[in-house]
Amino acid sequence: MTSATTPVLSVTMQPAGRVLVIRSSCAIDGSAPSPEHITHYAAAEQARFVLLDATSAPYTDTAGLRWLLRMRDQPAPIRIVARKGGRIWRALKLMQLEFPLFDSVQQAWNAPWLRPGRSR
Repeated sequence: MTSATTPVLSVTMQPAGRVLVIRSSCAIDGSAPSPEHITHYAAAEQARFVLLDATSAPYTDTAGLRWLLRMRDQPAPIRIVARKGGRIWRALKLMQLEFPLFDSVQQAWNAPWLRPGRSR
């Protein structure tokens, strides 16, 4: 696998050290690459975890929530960054989906490892 940025629709996957950063400027609606593809890419890049930066994403729908749940079940742990109080943050809290959820990329990047199912 190459270390180059891979754009897909309005989603960008980019390895950054031992972290695979996914940035989305479109809705989290399940149209991103499959969780299995992302896990394969993360493993090829030897990423410790996947960081989903959804701060520019306007919302998530039910397909996006299902996509996030599938991401949570993958071997590569996921950390989600969303605007605190924003639509994605509220949707995840309302649905009581326990993800490592952060309000800044820096906070997510520097956070100690959390067991799946725990949020900050």
